Amino acid sequence: MKRVIALLLIAPFLIPVTANAFLWDSKTYQGGETPNAVCRHETLFCAFVLNDRYNVRVAYGWPSGVLKEGEAHVQAQALVKDKWLWLVMKGRECNFGNQDFFDPPLGNSKPFLVSRLLTLNEYVQAMHKWAIEERLLWESFQLYKKQQLEKGK
Repeated sequence: MKRVIALLLIAPFLIPVTANAFLWDSKTYQGGETPNAVCRHETLFCAFVLNDRYNVRVAYGWPSGVLKEGEAHVQAQALVKDKWLWLVMKGRECNFGNQDFFDPPLGNSKPFLVSRLLTLNEYVQAMHKWAIEERLLWESFQLYKKQQLEKGK
């Protein structure tokens, strides 16, 4: 675990992220299993998972219906063969998970929460502000669409 923390802390200085990779990795999505969820993804570092190095990004957001301070979700994903996989911790070992919060095949595992490992307070605060603004914008747009539909009836 100490090795992972040390790697995460120094990796941004050791491994530059190309402009193309950053633009490709940086995105917002609304949809999937939680249609009202808002997440922002940024590539921040590379990390070792099961002794192999992968590009890792941070997913920042929250489940649908949650807008309270402190309930946001910051977790890491690794890029493996053009697919982003969630990272989970089982004991002191970092592994791949099949889903976001709990991975039954790995037993008692928990999310790889970047906020527990890094002191990225300024980044997290900025992302939280961005995510709230994005969420409110999205909700306003949904209300506008609903009003337009009602006018058309």
